[in-house]
Formats: sequence, C-alpha cells, structure tokens
Amino acid sequence: MASWEETLAQLAALSPLLENLNISSECFEKNNRKPKKKEDPAGTSASKNSFLKAIERAGNHSLNSGSTLDIDKNKNEASSNQFQLPQPKQIFIDHSILQLNNEPIVNVLKYKIVENGSKKFKKISARFPPSLSVLKIREVQNPFLKKSFQLTQHFKYSNLQPMQLFHGTKSKYVKSICSDNFNWRFTGLERGHKNGKGVNFTPKPLFAERFCDRDDANLKVMILADVLVKNKCLGDENLAVPPPGYDTAIRKDSIVFVKFSDAEFYPKYIIYFKKVKKNPQ
Repeated sequence: MASWEETLAQLAALSPLLENLNISSECFEKNNRKPKKKEDPAGTSASKNSFLKAIERAGNHSLNSGSTLDIDKNKNEASSNQFQLPQPKQIFIDHSILQLNNEPIVNVLKYKIVENGSKKFKKISARFPPSLSVLKIREVQNPFLKKSFQLTQHFKYSNLQPMQLFHGTKSKYVKSICSDNFNWRFTGLERGHKNGKGVNFTPKPLFAERFCDRDDANLKVMILADVLVKNKCLGDENLAVPPPGYDTAIRKDSIVFVKFSDAEFYPKYIIYFKKVKKNPQ
C-alpha cells in the first residue's frame, strides 16, 4: 500500500493533465453551445418566411398557369390579379404607301432631258420673263433624295402639295446639289443670309438669276425645286431655326422663302438659260 506522500506525489504529477482536460472541455461546450434565440416581438421572421413562401407559390403558379399574380406585401399572400396588361400593338405598314416594297434604293443619279415643245417644258419656261430665254431643261432623277422628300411630305406634312420655287446657284454647285440635295449648313457663304440661316428659294426666276454665273457654254443655270411650305414667319439674318409651329421664313414681300430642315425640298429640274439682249431703239 502506497504511503500518503507517494499518493500526493502522483496527484501532483497528474495536475497539469487535468487542467488541460478541463480547458478542452470548456472549449468544446463553448463551441457547441446553441446560440440563444433573439426575441422577435413583431414576428418579423415568421412574416419574412411567409412572404418568401408566397413568392415561391406565385412563381410556381405563374409558370404552370401562365397567368399573372399580384403579391400583396401587407397581407403576405399571393392573389390572382384579374387585371391583364394590354398587349403591345402591332403596327402594320401599308407597303403601297409611296411604293415602299422593302426593295433597296440604289442611289444612282440620272438626268432626263425635258423635250422642247412638251407641255412640261412650256409650263416651266412660261414662268420666265422675256429677258430670260430657257434653252434646255433636265429632270433630276435621284431615287434616294426623292424618297426622303416623299416620306417627309407624307408623314410630316400630311401629303401637302409642294411649291415649285427657284434657286439660283453657281454652275460648279449643280452636281453636288443634285447628288446630295441643298445644304443649309453652307448658307451665307456666297451672298449672306438676310432672311435666315437656311436654303433660299424664290418664286421669281429673275430674282434667282442674280445668284447665277455662266458655265463653260456661256449659259446660266438655276434649279427648280419642290419645296414643302406650311407655316411661314418673317425671317431675319439671325434666325437659325424658325419659332415653334413654323417651318419656313420669308421676306416681307414673299419673294424669298428660307428652309431650315433636311428633306423638305427636292431639286427637280435643272434649267439652262441666257439673258436676252434688249434691241436698241
């Protein structure tokens, strides 16, 4: 039998091991202790779970039946919504309008001679005073510019009949105008812009003649254009765009019409003419 001193010595040797076991036991209990549930006086968790379940039911119902459901957050339930949103309208384009057949427009510029003695030739030349003699007229055929003009005429101007107005220019600009149309961005480069910063037209050939020069054949040239004119206002040199509700600026005597927007004019005819010398008395 061990003495009392030997027993104490054995206990002293086991003491560190017991301390380690005690620490490990406390750590295990601490790590595996279930956290206390926080009080939820308003029932937020239950409400949240209920709302999530409602969303899940709504999604399943929508996938299965194809109908729409309205999630009521206040009542935390999904209820069928009898109101159906209107279906988007399908717009059907009548391809007979302006002969739009979804065919590509080949922008090949061509000219067609207006025969002397034809009704068209006589009608145009009759607008010229005796001091100006019309010698040749060419009709401009530019499919792209013409279609752009027709679309503007149809949708923006409700098929308003265009005015036929003259535009005097230098011969070097004629091809560019017939190919790319009049460009209001170049306004004022030659003679200023007294009635507005746009493209100038006139119903008077004699007025347009003032802006023309002679070509290589010693002829002058001007353009007769289709121009859409609906609401007119008085123009001035500082007018960059017309006021709301207006599309055209004019001079007080209505001898000058100024246009500011693209595709509201179309160069239709090129007119070659010369001044007639007065017979000496």
